[in-house]
Amino acid sequence: MSALGPLPHPEALLEPLSPEELASWESSSLPKLDHSHDGQHGLTAR
Repeated sequence: MSALGPLPHPEALLEPLSPEELASWESSSLPKLDHSHDGQHGLTAR
């Protein structure tokens, strides 16, 4: 879990998220990882 860094709301992992909510917090958390591992995680993340 800590590999992804601090999440906006950890409770989200315990409850089913709507696609919009998922995209919402993903877009605010993942871009850092996506850009640093562009070749590796960029393809799998999307």
